[in-house]
Amino acid sequence: DNLVMNKRLVFDGFVIALIVIIGTIITLKYEPILWWSAAFFVALPPVYLLLRGKFNYKKVFITAFISSLIIYIIDFLINASKGWAIPNEQLFLGWRIFWGTPVEEFLWFFFNFLFVILLYEHFVEREKVKKISNHFKYLITILIIVSIIVFSILFFTNFENQIKYVYLVTCSIYFLPPLIYVLIKNPQFIKKFFLVTIPFFLISLIHEITALKNGYWFFPGEYIGSITLFGLNFPFEEFFFYLVIMASSVLSYYELFFDDMK
Repeated sequence: DNLVMNKRLVFDGFVIALIVIIGTIITLKYEPILWWSAAFFVALPPVYLLLRGKFNYKKVFITAFISSLIIYIIDFLINASKGWAIPNEQLFLGWRIFWGTPVEEFLWFFFNFLFVILLYEHFVEREKVKKISNHFKYLITILIIVSIIVFSILFFTNFENQIKYVYLVTCSIYFLPPLIYVLIKNPQFIKKFFLVTIPFFLISLIHEITALKNGYWFFPGEYIGSITLFGLNFPFEEFFFYLVIMASSVLSYYELFFDDMK
């Protein structure tokens, strides 16, 4: 059974890698708009895993949705302070809501978060806990508090580009506390999270490089530093929060509020 399972996992890893390779070739050769390219890096891999694995669909979807909704609301501040930006011509739906925030950014967060959780459950986490932890109600509380704070800042403070280093500030608040708490509380997650971070980092790095090359997004704000790869420059915050720790942080939310912390 273990041999069959291992072969199945290797095959699934191969298929995901193939999807990313095909997406990279199409993106660099044909330069489609962002969301056609992102489908290969963000959407098709989790859809494939959903078809291949056995999951508690309710749990993984609710986790991805609520976690994405929190960061998307925070994203209103980031867009208002020009932490990052997507040109209009790269939008598929073309809809922008509060402070010019594209609706598609929520979909980008959702599929990324969903992919991370599915990678974790399919390749790493052997214990399948069907029950959703009662702690999820605390994440709902966090969602309400974040919404009140963000909208209070934006509606009642004459807000206009007031947050310097907005990428650093907002993502530090969102990504770091649950990650630090979970790793201190249960150090065994270091290895588990690392095993998910490796493939997510590689796929997201390719996505980042192709996106920058094709002008899918850019960074007009203030940052604490920058990274240059293949002649392309992007903020240190993008490297650290998106490529390095986002997967582990999402899994921290998952374990802390929806799973069993084991």
